[in-house]
Amino acid sequence: MYPKLAIAEQLQRFLQHLAFEKRYSRHTLIAYQHDIEEFLDYLTLYGSFTELKEVETLHIRSWLAELAERSCSPTTIRRKLSAVRCWFKYGRQQGWIVHDPFGRVVLPRKQKRLPAFLKQEEVDGLFHLLAFPEGITGITHSLILALFYQTGMRLSELAGLKQSDWDRQQHWIRVLGKGSKYRFIPIGPGLEQRLLVYQQQRQAIFGQQYAEHLVLTEKGKPLYAKYLYRVVHRYLTQISSLTKASPHVLRHTFATHLLNAGADLQAIKELLGHSSLAATQVYVHNSIAQLKEMHKRAHPRG
Repeated sequence: MYPKLAIAEQLQRFLQHLAFEKRYSRHTLIAYQHDIEEFLDYLTLYGSFTELKEVETLHIRSWLAELAERSCSPTTIRRKLSAVRCWFKYGRQQGWIVHDPFGRVVLPRKQKRLPAFLKQEEVDGLFHLLAFPEGITGITHSLILALFYQTGMRLSELAGLKQSDWDRQQHWIRVLGKGSKYRFIPIGPGLEQRLLVYQQQRQAIFGQQYAEHLVLTEKGKPLYAKYLYRVVHRYLTQISSLTKASPHVLRHTFATHLLNAGADLQAIKELLGHSSLAATQVYVHNSIAQLKEMHKRAHPRG
């Protein structure tokens, strides 16, 4: 058990636990810290809190009501409360608190939102109808789109790919996913050909600049989140009316198209790097929705 710690120290201990023991990503750590500090700011309405054990159920319920009054969505409220609850759970493990103030807190119902994905004709338009810029810019952009769609990688996973992650003999790419866990994603001949063409052009223009990275920006710099988002958003808005036009849409499209083509749900889970099958089952709903639409169009009494 740790000695008596101020609430700020308890928070830092928790964040270090998430970073070094749980191996949470930098983005997740930032989100947890932001949500917990927002809760602590709210607590100042009730005076000064020096230790975690001083927080009671009343304070949490009051914050929940305040978030609802600000028109935060149920999903946002659940995320914020989840971060604070995780902190308190860690506090019980460390002996900082004895009673769980979340015991009688009822969370808002989770919204069931189906993942947005592209139709097959939209994907065909993305790769065969759109005009990409000439030279290394167009080659880079089309490769990024193909990698997202044909592997289902997350944005951070693609940004972190190294040359050593591409095995040309086994025809797969090794991906470092959540929890610092590796998974292996097969790649087809079409994607490998794109990679080979890109490597040749890149070598001719940038030489050995950032040689350890598998893909660079068209300016020869390592990939980063905002750049990848901008590239995907630029092209998806040209072929789709979806309100979201992010790399995650291509990840959803990858999973949905595999399932619609008859792929096993467990296999899709492994390719996506999900920790449980429950996270993958949401794509079943998209598949059923497609079947309903097909039945409505094709059946005489649909």
